[in-house]
Amino acid sequence: MNYKIERGDISFLQRMGFAQKPIEKSVNNANTSNAKAEERKNYVPLTQYGQEFGFLLSEDFTDDISISSMARNAYMQNPIAHRAVRMVAEAAASIHLQLFKADEELTDHPLLDLVTRPNINMAGREFFEQCYSQLMIDGNCYIKQSSIDDTHPDTLYSLRPDRMRMIVDEQGWPAFYEYKLGAKKVRFNQQVDMIKPILHLTYYNPNDDHYGQSPFKSARLAIEIHNAASKWNKALRNNSARPSGAVVYKGQEGQGNLCACPCKGSQN
Repeated sequence: MNYKIERGDISFLQRMGFAQKPIEKSVNNANTSNAKAEERKNYVPLTQYGQEFGFLLSEDFTDDISISSMARNAYMQNPIAHRAVRMVAEAAASIHLQLFKADEELTDHPLLDLVTRPNINMAGREFFEQCYSQLMIDGNCYIKQSSIDDTHPDTLYSLRPDRMRMIVDEQGWPAFYEYKLGAKKVRFNQQVDMIKPILHLTYYNPNDDHYGQSPFKSARLAIEIHNAASKWNKALRNNSARPSGAVVYKGQEGQGNLCACPCKGSQN
C-alpha cells in the first residue's frame, strides 16, 4: 500500500506510530511471553550508565533513571557543566554548512533545505543544538530519518537517548532500534536496503561496542564535589551562617578555668 503524504501533513508522533490505536493483546499470552523473552536476550543493555556512575546512590536504579540522573545532576543542577554544554552546542550549531559538487558550491539543493529546516517544529540551528547537547550529556545521539519515497530523507528528528534501546543480530550488529514512550514501543528496522531509519552518533567508549560514553562520566567527581559544596554553602546561609554544631571544651576543674577575665588574678 502506497501513501502520498506531503511534508508537514503528518506529525512526528504519527510518523512513529504513537498516534495509532493500541494493538489488541494476543489471546495466547504464553506464546507472547516466550517471544518477548527470546527477543530480550538480544537487547544491548546500557551497562555504562549503571551503578558505576557516581550520582547513583542506590543499586536498584535502572538504566533509564541513571541516564536521567546524569542530566539532572550535571546539566540541570551544575551551572559549570550546563554552560560548558551550551557553549559547545551553540558554537557547533552556528557553523555555516556548505554543499559542493566537485569545485562548485551549490546554493539550491534539497539537502540544504533539509538542514535549514529539518522538521516542521525546528529550525536547523535549534535541531543541531539539540543533537550536540544530547551527544555531550548522554554520549549518544539518535536521529530519526523520515522520507516519502524511501530514497531521500525529507525530515529529521532527534530522539531522546534515554528512551532508545538497541537490538543486535546474531553477529552483534545493530538490527533494530526500539523507542519507548510510556507503555508503547516502536521498533525501527535497520536491516533495509533503503534509508536507515535511525542514525546513531556516539562518543568513543573503550568499554562498549555500541553505546557512547558521556563526558559527564569522566567529570563526575568534579561535578559531585561542586554540587555538594554548593548545597553545603546554601544550607549554611539558610542557618544564618552558623555551623550546625559547636566544639565545647571543658577543663579538668570545670569551665571556670576557661575564664579570660582578670577577676581571679586581682583578688590574689
